[in-house]
Amino acid sequence: MAAHSTPMPDVPGPESLPGTAEIVARHGERAAWMDAMGRVVEQRFLQDPFSAPPKSPPDTQTRTWLRVAGELGEDPAVHAAALTFVSDLTLLSAGFARLGGGWPDFLGASLDHAVWFHQPVRADEWFLYETDSPAASSGRALCFGTIWSADGTHVATVAQEGLIRSLKD
Repeated sequence: MAAHSTPMPDVPGPESLPGTAEIVARHGERAAWMDAMGRVVEQRFLQDPFSAPPKSPPDTQTRTWLRVAGELGEDPAVHAAALTFVSDLTLLSAGFARLGGGWPDFLGASLDHAVWFHQPVRADEWFLYETDSPAASSGRALCFGTIWSADGTHVATVAQEGLIRSLKD
């Protein structure tokens, strides 16, 4: 069977984008909770997660570069487990991206989470994570993620349904 995959979007590389430390410095106490996670998972943001404008079709995707901090060794199962962990960090954000605002304005809880691995992946090297939510209602959101290695290889696809609640209501 011939192989095919979704191409990686044309986005700036992680080196030129702000990381967690810059976002925490920009938003102070509101973003302080990110500091601890930033020591475990490095992130580079294509847009500020605290002040994103509402997304509307056809541009409803959110993209972030991520990698596990430190070296994970060579065991593919360790990399798969680490990628699975990281894939859960921001996926529900896609459920409220169409509303605008940011992370501290909403709470979420995963109801289910699945990852399909298409190619081997190193979770301690930069990968692009694109998320989107095709449907949300009754306080639940269905969210999908696509993950590419830095060389453009589509390495994994993620699906999650979760509860989402606005803290502003």
